[in-house]
Amino acid sequence: MTDSSIMKKILTVTIFLVVTSGTLLAQNDFGVNVGVALPVNQFGKSDGELGSGGAEAGLNLSLVHRYHILADHLSWRSGLGLTINSVSEMRISSFERLFDSESNDRASDYFIVPLETGLETSMPFSDNVIMNISVGLSYTYLQLSTWEVDASKRVEFDPAFEFGYNAGLEFELYKHFLLGVRYYDLGDYQIDTSAFGFPNVEESQFTLNQRVRQVTISLGYRF
Repeated sequence: MTDSSIMKKILTVTIFLVVTSGTLLAQNDFGVNVGVALPVNQFGKSDGELGSGGAEAGLNLSLVHRYHILADHLSWRSGLGLTINSVSEMRISSFERLFDSESNDRASDYFIVPLETGLETSMPFSDNVIMNISVGLSYTYLQLSTWEVDASKRVEFDPAFEFGYNAGLEFELYKHFLLGVRYYDLGDYQIDTSAFGFPNVEESQFTLNQRVRQVTISLGYRF
């Protein structure tokens, strides 16, 4: 095989890779969103009743990838999010009554990390305004941070995982800027809980049942 034929083959493969990679990149886009997460139903209640989560409005961040199946009209959507919701003081007070102990540190937080996937359809209103509607499934990591009463008393919560679903409406402005609202039903969680240093507590290990539902309102940018 001559040097010229080898060079021709290398050039042909190089051109093929450049064209193919350009096509694949054209079928993909990425976005980043930041906004507020609003707990709904029992997750946002602080009345101390069974299932009350006491979650307050929190910060929501998400990374979203879209693979365009049918031009700009149908896409496969996947994303990874992070939501941090503080636990309300009223919910902390219910813990204090349960354990008959007043805490020095009234802070505790929910850390919620959903991994989601689904389909998105796009409907252009004009060259600069597109409405996107999407539905999907999620698998979510939930962690409630340790509640510390003092140096010797604390309550620890094991991480929990659950399947759920979500649906969203989003407006894409000038092909890059995003304004969206999304509903998440992230599932029913069984949170294994351990209490340490409470002599008046008969059971040091028990399970909290918590359903997590949220609505997020976000601004974003699509690359």
